[in-house]
Amino acid sequence: MMRVGLIGWRGVVGQTLLNTMIQHNDFQNIQPVFFITSAGVFQIPEGCGHYECKDINDFDEIMKLPMIVCLKGSDFTKLLYPKLRQSGWQGYWLDSASFLRQSPDSCLVLDPVNQQQIKQHLHQGTKTFVGPNCTTALLLLAISGLIKEDLIDWVSTMTYQAISGAGAKASQHYLNQMTQLDVPKSDLLTQLNHAQQFVQNQSTPSIAFNIMPWIDGTAHDGMSKEEYKCQVEAKKILNQPIQIDGTCVRVGALRCHSQALTIQLKKHIPIHDLETVVSNAHPYVKYIPNHLELTQRYLHPASVSGKNQVYVGRMRYLNIKHNLLTLFTIGDQLIWGASEPIRRMILMISQYKHQPETDQALDLETV
Repeated sequence: MMRVGLIGWRGVVGQTLLNTMIQHNDFQNIQPVFFITSAGVFQIPEGCGHYECKDINDFDEIMKLPMIVCLKGSDFTKLLYPKLRQSGWQGYWLDSASFLRQSPDSCLVLDPVNQQQIKQHLHQGTKTFVGPNCTTALLLLAISGLIKEDLIDWVSTMTYQAISGAGAKASQHYLNQMTQLDVPKSDLLTQLNHAQQFVQNQSTPSIAFNIMPWIDGTAHDGMSKEEYKCQVEAKKILNQPIQIDGTCVRVGALRCHSQALTIQLKKHIPIHDLETVVSNAHPYVKYIPNHLELTQRYLHPASVSGKNQVYVGRMRYLNIKHNLLTLFTIGDQLIWGASEPIRRMILMISQYKHQPETDQALDLETV
């Protein structure tokens, strides 16, 4: 049984990963090694099987592991990963952060979309596998069927990204702001003005009762890093050029990223046929017919939160140009946008190490 080191497992993504692994009995297939700070107070969740705990500062113990899963962010990866490789470590490194995504030695993992590419990398000896940016992953999962049928000319995405995607500190700040607001009992206009004044008086820009149309740092040509990641990561995952652009916006939703997509198709396909194409792409997409009642019931973050399917709905042709399709998609960024690609990659590597000569061991349709 392969020993797998888990670094950063106490964060939001790490806890989501552990919970899902426990639900699927994944710890029957690996022996987890939880890395902790020597002074930290911690509790290993029930259901993790036979586990070990090691000090995060014990470099020799890290060097012994055949696989490391790092969920601690790019700054930590920048410090540890080069040191390991330079010291001769030959194990598998799995990461959710952005630092290694564009490295020529890494493979981006989103197996419902690029499983064949992942298999090729395993057979070729690649040892670094990285989960894509949350926006990229959820977008490609939603339109995977259209990509497979070569129907897309270009895609424009307008995102509505949950506050939890900004990390634990930002999420806690948001929740604190929501509890601090004390609206006086008065007429509605006075209450609205009071809430607006509260937002404006914050020392840093508030996401409570607000939106923020810039996520992450600056890339180039007026583009944010979040928008840039979506372009370059999609090309690497698909191993082909694809025109994707748009604007990424942070909103006050607690969990799940939503995206309004405008897609120029190469040819006209009836909507009922497109519904089939989208629905049959893989088991992790759920199509919601474009009806008012179904949309209000299912197509919103509160409904999708905690689910391992990406929802797609509001699909119709726009009247402003021929073959111009619009749709709305929502996915839980803590699952398919972060932890699930890593979870499935752990299993793929574990299976591959037991049966390296067959691709059958790498079929994860049932997990």
